[in-house]
Formats: sequence, C-alpha cells, structure tokens
Amino acid sequence: MAQVTFVNVEKIYDGSVVAARDINLTVEDRELLVLVGPSGCGKSTVLRMVAGLEHMSAYDNMAFGLKLRKHSKTDIVKRVSEAADLLNIGNLLKRKPKALSGGQRQRVALGRAIVRKPSVFLFDEPLSNLDAKMRVQMRTEIRKLNLRIQTTMIYVTHDQVEAMTLGDRLAVMNEGMILQVGTPLELYEQPADRFVAAFIGSPAMNFVEGKVAIGERNELKTSFATFPVPERFDRALAGLGDRTVTMGIRPEDIYIGKSDEYDEEVFKANAIIEFTESLGNEMIFHLKCGSEELVAREPAERRGSPGEETEVFFALSKIHLFERYSGKALSSS
Repeated sequence: MAQVTFVNVEKIYDGSVVAARDINLTVEDRELLVLVGPSGCGKSTVLRMVAGLEHMSAYDNMAFGLKLRKHSKTDIVKRVSEAADLLNIGNLLKRKPKALSGGQRQRVALGRAIVRKPSVFLFDEPLSNLDAKMRVQMRTEIRKLNLRIQTTMIYVTHDQVEAMTLGDRLAVMNEGMILQVGTPLELYEQPADRFVAAFIGSPAMNFVEGKVAIGERNELKTSFATFPVPERFDRALAGLGDRTVTMGIRPEDIYIGKSDEYDEEVFKANAIIEFTESLGNEMIFHLKCGSEELVAREPAERRGSPGEETEVFFALSKIHLFERYSGKALSSS
C-alpha cells in the first residue's frame, strides 16, 4: 500500500529558473497518475528515472538491484522469472540490450523495477524513443501491468494522447505549476483554463475572441458572427469587468450539414472549406469563418472540397468561455 503526497514542493535552478512552484498533490494508493505538460514545464523535475545498463544481459539487468541488496541467488532467480513471465520476456533473458527492440528494452526496464517489488513505480517519458506502433503497444502493456500488480504509478509524459489513455487521473503542468488535476474526462469536458483546454484534446480546441453584449439574452460578438450566449454563463458574466472573452469549442462540436439534422440547440454561420484531412474513420475540415481559422471533425462520409462554401453549426451546449487575460474558465452554473 502506498500513497504519495507532495506538499508545497518547489525547485529553483541557479537562483532564478523555477522548475517547480508550490506543488501540492496526492497520488492515491494503486492509482496511475500522469504528470502531463509541454517540454520544460517542470514535470520531470518532480520525477526522475534511472537509465538501463547496456553491457549486461536482460537477466543481469533485472537482477542487478537485487544483487546489490544481497538477496539470495534462489530469491533472485525466482523474482526475475516471475517478472519475465509477467512481461512475456522469458525467452529474451540471455540477450544484451543492443540485441533487443525498443519495446523489449522497455519491458526489461519494467522488469528491473518489478523484481524489487516497489511500493511506487516512477516513469519519466519511458516511450519517447519508440515508434508510433510500439508506443501504442507499450502503453497498453503499462496499463495492463498497473491493473495486474495494483501498485501506485506516477507517469510523466508530454504526449496528451498517452496521458489520456493511461491515467486514472492527470495533473496538467505548465511553467512549474499544476494547473488542474482530474480524470481524463473531467479535464476534457471541464478545463480550468485556456491552457488546459488547448493542451487536452486532438485536434485542439478552437478559440475565438469576442465581446459580450449584456441584454435580455447575452450575446457574444465575434469577427464573423454574433452568438447567443447560453444562460449557464449569465452569473459569471454579470460579475465580469472586461466584457472581452475567449470562446472555445472543440472540433467535434462544430457540425457541417443541415440544421434539421441536429436535436440540440445550434448556431449557424457561414464558412469556406480551406482543405480536408481524411483519417479513414473521420474527416478533419479546416475552415475559414471570416478572418478566423477553425477546425471541425466529422464522420468519414462527410465530404467537402477546398474553396467550397458551406454552412457550419456550433453546438451551444458545448461552448466554453474564458477570461481574456487570465485565461481562467468562466463558471457555467
């Protein structure tokens, strides 16, 4: 059983470079928590990982820590064999790291940690040097490992897809600070600020600057249209001094089609299709709405050609509003 708690953690390099600032975070027992953020945000300062031993066989790599701790030969063989079976690398134990693939090396590194039966696993960008296919395979292996051995894990990555698919919870960092902690779905649907909203989700959230006009129903005037503001923002807007805000909407909440196709409340605007990207199961539309460049995500059967004029529909229930300067999300209650 292991719970990890960070209390007011700070780290400053050379007297001026702040790598971690007022970090307060609790990682629950058996939880897989992911520290995620762009390069240089401070996440690896919170977590460090030991590199592998290239001159030893896979077996000796996995046994190395146990030998240093004076475990008996019988215990070492037993622990290494159990870990190798768990990771499906029993046939690789005689090989040296240079004779292993990237994914196999990662499994040996995991095995080296598993044999010690730690209370907490720490992963610092362990998949960064693997190709795309191997990354998917190895993150699946790590998640399966977490479920099988039920040990607390803290995982650092800059890859938000990796974070979303692996973590029970995510802690989003930027400039040495934790901006928001929550489940992947909480961060996706209820980002605390514009940075989190932009970082979580692919393609990224669309942002449009606008000015709020207070009236019987509040309106948001943008460069290409005037949107009705959902009533859930009325209280937040009433206390807002600067009426200039940023509207955010995710690509899957911008629709291309006909208004009678949608059961929810939508707002229509005109757009020009700049180009499209086919991903097989879906189409990504790059749109021009006035001077704004927006991205929409639609099912694969939607079609459009560069230069084509089209109507687009914004799902009003999915709109986010952020303060202009602080970037803080406006409450929707």
